[in-house]
Amino acid sequence: MNRETVNEEHFLISIEPSTVASAYLLIAQTGVLFSEDLSYRLAISDIQIDKAKSQKSYLFFRAQAEIHDISGNDSNFVESIAAVGSFSQIYHYLVAQFEQFLIQKGLNILVFQEEKDA
Repeated sequence: MNRETVNEEHFLISIEPSTVASAYLLIAQTGVLFSEDLSYRLAISDIQIDKAKSQKSYLFFRAQAEIHDISGNDSNFVESIAAVGSFSQIYHYLVAQFEQFLIQKGLNILVFQEEKDA
């Protein structure tokens, strides 16, 4: 897998170019983030409405995400992350947790930035 493959996969599922420049929008629209070297992947594995805490005016969610090492031919489970709250809160929490995980490894989240004409 390379950057072009990831980029094409995002566009194949109708992700706008401006979206792939934001980790928050990527996780919200695709449920998946990658490390910049494509060795780690964060994927939302489960998301459910918490009916006990939801109200008429808002929904409360419980989400589960997993980090996998995808540097080799296999996908190896590394860590599980649980998040609760609104969709926005969940996405921000997952991005922050994945970012912290990657920083410890000297990596960043993969986002694409359009090159500006000179």
